[in-house]
Amino acid sequence: MSNLAIVFPGIAGIAFVHERQKNKYQWADSFEPTILYCLFFGMILTFFGSVWFHLDPNNSTLVWDRLGMVIIMACYCSLIIFDRFDSNLAGNIHFPLIIIGFSSVLVWQYFDDLRFYFLFKVQVFFLVLILLKYGNKSYDRAKDYLLSLALFGLATVFEFTDEIVFDTLVIISGHSLKHIFAGVGLWWIMAMTRDRTLIGNLE
Repeated sequence: MSNLAIVFPGIAGIAFVHERQKNKYQWADSFEPTILYCLFFGMILTFFGSVWFHLDPNNSTLVWDRLGMVIIMACYCSLIIFDRFDSNLAGNIHFPLIIIGFSSVLVWQYFDDLRFYFLFKVQVFFLVLILLKYGNKSYDRAKDYLLSLALFGLATVFEFTDEIVFDTLVIISGHSLKHIFAGVGLWWIMAMTRDRTLIGNLE
């Protein structure tokens, strides 16, 4: 049930992008809705993958959970590059980033090695911090990236303190709180992309 926090921003995001596409909304760049569609689709896939995994916990079901997550990570990278550096680069690197993310999951699946997946996951935090510090200011609400990162970081803490949290709170586990805080972070990103205003030029 805690996975519902992850699927809601995905559904809401696809709905607002579809509505804007239908109404011929003037995007900052024609590739922007592609990044957003992929991002929100990744949230929905993560929801189904996580539910499936928790109903039948094993490596084969965990693959689908992680595939959804790497789509989110890749799109998060594409989005910050689009917003703060270069829209053309974001368009060129978007699908390769997703393929690299998929590759990190396959390396884990077939070689039992999580290092590639871990590096792919961690680089998102560094990329966002670097581009927020040194990148161009194309949209307002850039600080929402920091808030979402803080929520994702908190979700990671709850993931690693799963049993401690459950022993302390009894009614909920750290892993469930991970889903909830990650979902709030994803909702924050969805709301940012929906409500922000263009303030500069995208290259």
